[in-house]
Amino acid sequence: MHDHPETTPSEKPEAHPHMASRIGTDTVNKNGSREQRILTGPGRFRVMTGDRPTGRLHLGHYCGTLQNRVRLQDLGVESFVLVAGYQVLTDRDVAGNLAESVEELVLDYLAVGIDPARTTIYPP
Repeated sequence: MHDHPETTPSEKPEAHPHMASRIGTDTVNKNGSREQRILTGPGRFRVMTGDRPTGRLHLGHYCGTLQNRVRLQDLGVESFVLVAGYQVLTDRDVAGNLAESVEELVLDYLAVGIDPARTTIYPP
């Protein structure tokens, strides 16, 4: 998740603030915890995530990411979910059923509470 809470639309965000937190530098706690900042201003945040349509989603997907995606969506964080269908063609044997696999994945998203009115799903 990338956040740029100190910027206005006319300002440029700092270059790659998420990289610093990966190597242990504390850039998140400048104005409190990231979670607290999300709760007090979810519109300042944006998340992009996704899945490859390699089969039905399962409990591991739900506990691992889907539950949090729905939570962030419900808080008002701008959310984008990418269905990475073309990536499947290079390393899986589902190419013949790609359209069906994409449809199943999107149906699973809807079943767990991802709302296409509040979360942009690419494609469809």
